[in-house]
Amino acid sequence: MMRTRFTVTTIRSTAAALVGLLAAACSSDGGNATATEGNGSSETGTASATDTDTASASNSNSNSASVTDTTPTTEGTATDPDSSSTDPTVADSSSSGGDGCTPEDACIEDTDCAPGQTCIGCLCLGEPTGCAQWGEGAYGNCVVDGQDACMSDAGGCIGNGDPGVGVCFFSDCTEACDCPQPPKGFEMQVACESISAGDDSLDCFIECGGGLECPEGMFCVGGTICMFGEAPVGLPPYSDCINVEGECEGGICISDNPPDPSFGWCAPGCMDVEDCAVPETGDAAVVCTDVTDDMNNECLLTCGNGETCPDGMSCQAGFNICAWDILVPPPPPYGDCETMPVEEACAPTDTCIDTPEGGVCDGVDGDATK
Repeated sequence: MMRTRFTVTTIRSTAAALVGLLAAACSSDGGNATATEGNGSSETGTASATDTDTASASNSNSNSASVTDTTPTTEGTATDPDSSSTDPTVADSSSSGGDGCTPEDACIEDTDCAPGQTCIGCLCLGEPTGCAQWGEGAYGNCVVDGQDACMSDAGGCIGNGDPGVGVCFFSDCTEACDCPQPPKGFEMQVACESISAGDDSLDCFIECGGGLECPEGMFCVGGTICMFGEAPVGLPPYSDCINVEGECEGGICISDNPPDPSFGWCAPGCMDVEDCAVPETGDAAVVCTDVTDDMNNECLLTCGNGETCPDGMSCQAGFNICAWDILVPPPPPYGDCETMPVEEACAPTDTCIDTPEGGVCDGVDGDATK
């Protein structure tokens, strides 16, 4: 399964030209994604609601534990001071870095490592929380402040089609650390991925898929990128986004086949099932899982055990997911040559007869009109 990112058209900045807000061809449903048919099991995604890792404050302490030092202590009143002394010339092997580290090693001091890491034994250990060195520029509000907000001639302005929405972005990165430093706390959300339409180059931006928050003053566009501007009031969770125009509020529109869908629904991003709204009707199970297989969780409603979907939605066979069916307008009735070309409305042997009720097809010669 794969999420189809919303498309945007970009205008590259140059030192000699001002950069305006880019025209965008953003999908009217706020971004589409594809749901892939499962194996028909009635257990579609239900286990992932409890297995999903979460960064929410309510769960941040559930897996933590304090460690108590149980090493026995020794009274020091009878200790020979010479036996307990330490030769100050001997380095502590457990300390960070060390005099034995050289510039050829990974690190000498903690400052040589990425944020969150410690230099131990000339190696950077621990999970990094950012980059030791970021690229130039800033994810500024180019809609208000123009090119100056990007703080780099390499920056451009990307938007979603709304003239009041946009953000500075940077192309031709190879990894996240080539990108500008984000606001504190959002280091792990910096992405180096292709996001601009018609361009395979990798772009720097702050991602917000799977229910991730955006920095202050920004909001999540298309369940993908943080931008400045006023967040529009979009389609509510689980609503119809394939027959109704509009952007899904806080999420994306997921369907079985975005170019030619047969069903779909608005899927808000989530970190845990508690982030998902409970519909007012039906008893379908609410699940938070990565249905698009892109490491971003979305809210969905499962119906594999006979649950009833919310009003207007139906249980999709083979997927066990509640979704809205595409509404295909019925073709005009045969014989309506009043509103259709006669060659389309009538058989080759018929003519269009003008009657008080309008033009109708008839196999008998009459007053034909075209």
